[in-house]
Amino acid sequence: MESLFNRCSVIVFSRLPVRGAVKRRLAREIGEKEAFSCFKRLYIDSLQEVLKVNASRFLFLTPYPEDFSTFTGSWPLVNNFSVKAQVGDDLGQRMKNALLEIFKMGFEIGVIVGTDVPDLRAYHIEQAFKRLLYQDIVLGPCEDGGYYLIGVRSGLRDWQELFHEIPWGTSEVFERTIYKAQKMGYKIHVLEMLYDVDHYEDVMRWRQSE
Repeated sequence: MESLFNRCSVIVFSRLPVRGAVKRRLAREIGEKEAFSCFKRLYIDSLQEVLKVNASRFLFLTPYPEDFSTFTGSWPLVNNFSVKAQVGDDLGQRMKNALLEIFKMGFEIGVIVGTDVPDLRAYHIEQAFKRLLYQDIVLGPCEDGGYYLIGVRSGLRDWQELFHEIPWGTSEVFERTIYKAQKMGYKIHVLEMLYDVDHYEDVMRWRQSE
């Protein structure tokens, strides 16, 4: 298993943790202070789970911090990651460019996860790595129609198309991505469905499950 994980990378996608700039939809429902507190807790929990995975770890941020030393000094766990900037005009471009960057480093498998899914666990990422040994893509669907994880193999033909012409931020993201993958003849594995925290009812569900 060690040889497998030496070829794998896990990429955490996150906004820069700045109050007022994260969880804006949630902030309109529960207030900026409480929304930022939720973001920070989810962020830390997600990074802690990723740290359990035996693979190279990257944290891709947007916007990239100008004063990087202040950021790394004040936020826990960051120094355990290679921190890079998200580059691109939309989420699809930013994910595609992140994967291109790590594939150029020589990694054969890239898995991207977000930071707003309370039930994300290390085993979801590990399962994606294992599946990508003999399947083309792995997706972890969210209840709202998006996805919390996407995994891709570097040698997959035209994999960049998975990130083009997708209505990001809508309930059609997962469905459209699956449609594209099927149309291109890819072997697909779908993980269990989870929920992300975007609204007040999601926060209550999260708290009640603890």
